[in-house]
Amino acid sequence: MVASTPAQVIKKVREALAKSSLSKKSPIVLLAPLISNRKGHHKPLINWAREQGFSEVRCDQEFRSTENFNGLDRYSPHDIEAVVARWESIPKNLTAFVQRALEVGKGRCGLFVAAEKQVVWLSTRLIDPETGEAYPELEPSLLSWNSPKGWCSYCHGYGRIFEWMKEHLPASGKWWEVEDGETCTECKGERLAPVGRNVVLYNKKGQSRSLPQLLKLTPKDAISFLANIKTSSKMQPIIDAIIPEVIDRLSFMEKVGLGYLGLDRETSSLSGGESQRIRLAGQLGSNLSGVLYVLDEPSIGLHPMDNSRLIDSLRELQSRGNSLLVVEHDQETILQADYLIDVGPLAGRQGGEIVAHGTPEEVCQNARSQTGLYMREGIPHPLRKSRRILSTGKKKSDIRTWLELSDVHYRNLNGVSVLIPTECLVVVCGVSGSGKSSLIRGILKKGVGEATEKKAKVVRQKNYKLTNGNCFNKVIEVTQSPIGKTSRSTPATYLGVWDHIRKLMANLPEAKAKGLTASNFSFNVKGGRCEACKGVGKNKVEMNFLPDSYVVCQECKGLRYRCEILELKWNGKSIADILDLNFAEAESFFHFDHFLKSTFGIMIETGLDYLKLGQVSPTLSGGEAQRLKLGAELASGIDKRKYSHRPQAKPNLYILEEPTIGLHTKDCMNLILLLHRLIDEGNTVILIEHDIDLIAEADYLIELGPVGGNEGGRLLHQGTVKQMLTNKKSKTAPFLQKLGQLG
Repeated sequence: MVASTPAQVIKKVREALAKSSLSKKSPIVLLAPLISNRKGHHKPLINWAREQGFSEVRCDQEFRSTENFNGLDRYSPHDIEAVVARWESIPKNLTAFVQRALEVGKGRCGLFVAAEKQVVWLSTRLIDPETGEAYPELEPSLLSWNSPKGWCSYCHGYGRIFEWMKEHLPASGKWWEVEDGETCTECKGERLAPVGRNVVLYNKKGQSRSLPQLLKLTPKDAISFLANIKTSSKMQPIIDAIIPEVIDRLSFMEKVGLGYLGLDRETSSLSGGESQRIRLAGQLGSNLSGVLYVLDEPSIGLHPMDNSRLIDSLRELQSRGNSLLVVEHDQETILQADYLIDVGPLAGRQGGEIVAHGTPEEVCQNARSQTGLYMREGIPHPLRKSRRILSTGKKKSDIRTWLELSDVHYRNLNGVSVLIPTECLVVVCGVSGSGKSSLIRGILKKGVGEATEKKAKVVRQKNYKLTNGNCFNKVIEVTQSPIGKTSRSTPATYLGVWDHIRKLMANLPEAKAKGLTASNFSFNVKGGRCEACKGVGKNKVEMNFLPDSYVVCQECKGLRYRCEILELKWNGKSIADILDLNFAEAESFFHFDHFLKSTFGIMIETGLDYLKLGQVSPTLSGGEAQRLKLGAELASGIDKRKYSHRPQAKPNLYILEEPTIGLHTKDCMNLILLLHRLIDEGNTVILIEHDIDLIAEADYLIELGPVGGNEGGRLLHQGTVKQMLTNKKSKTAPFLQKLGQLG
């Protein structure tokens, strides 16, 4: 950047006017900036402009009169420029106008070209030496890709071009040739407009970094650069106030094991463990004391090796005078507690009691505590008494099909190749950020989906090759997302049993006599539902300035149905009573019906015996939702008329990420048995998991590492649990060895 004189600015204005075809329809407007990106109604400023002789201003790109100005939205940021002159031809007193504009605009003025609907800014300082165009005064918004002022005008701060953007982009840039999701060719993925991209900092070694370049660094490298910033004596007090705070926060990222992450990494690409630790690092950087922190499952997504760092971070928060209340199932974290509260003894109606409390040692010896039981004895592996036999997959006589995923290049995976056996429990493990999700969810899931759709044995893409992906009927990813978002969704409706139950109620002699059908026993349609609450059982009370409140419907007393429907009973229970049954009670009540009894039996096997048929879906935990989905998959094979399962042409591939989240050790055992049942029916299950008990249950293990980020993504192990125990490269093997006998 260079400085410029008023005479040079006037020359630039003359040149611009000479090149333009001035007329009433396409004038050039001389502007003087008054404020930029500032909130307020700005009436006093407009009054001042009117007193200075300006009859017109440009507010947020809209021309407005200074007379009878009503003000702007006081809570939104605004840009305001005074209209110094409006030229339809070259004026004689141009010099005086430009000098006036520079005076009012504090060295800056702008030429609004009506024909092009854009402003060319000129200045006596901050000048681009090549174009002569003025840079604006720097402000935070110019360095933010979340602000219209700072983001790249082509990709709007995404750094990539998507299909929905292309219709608004100029044809001259050949944007139609850019594939969906590819890097923006204008900003090269840096997200910022030219001004933001060209602001640089220098350190004492003479190295320079723009903001995008700085954000590409790891925390360690960023700290090294920022600790040696070179600046003027005038700016030094500002640097001294800001930089140490930034360095402290970056240091916390290193403390929680995220030193490998680039600062510009998209949050959508982070693993669950990485996201959790970033939030924790944010709290460590707050320097608060006397605070009660409530953490729900902070060990989610963490490899056992990372748990020690987590515990150290929690202890640091405690050492500052804070209290920590942690809801947790991880045994290592539980054993580190100063005081332990065990709630139980079981779930649902059979829970809600404080079974044990005290030190972990005291709880461990409590006979009533399920937590204490598993801390003492653990889980015997393998639960099914034996592991599935694996062959090499290379013999022609081998009946087991092996997936071959080779030459994977994706994120931090660089040339990884793996073999995956079918009809097995396959667990992918490794430290957080090692590339597990990238390999399975990012590549394998996509490849198998394409193979099944095209019925192709071999799928080749530019970043991977997959063989035998067509041996499945479909690929199913079972996530912990809710099974429904409204109160009309329940476990009964999700499993498909509610339609069957409604048909049974409609077959009652009393129902037939009244001409009722199955639809009359639905709480979602007119006919049988309570119309006062529309079958919800509750009514919303709108509160001014407060969240909406819900009260039990006074008409149906929360039962959802009309009195006429509630009078009809099957073996002494109305349709509302059936909704209030849990799965264990429902299995006994419907013992005569093969489909219902078998479906509810599967739910009991999953450990969801306590769950009510009519419990609204949004109240289910992530673990409950995931197990319900698995149970539904098993139940889908039950024949509604015969005491058997329907034949399945091809098995499915099931992919689950961290299915143990939110599960007690007892629930983990139920989950493991359920997964084994899926496999016994001919399916293949692949888990992305850190829980050591689930890893120990695997028929086949794949481990990535040795660390997270760019230095990870390497194959450390593929083979059996027994083979991993002797693998010196494995980061998981030491924790498996602690379990003892693994069968």
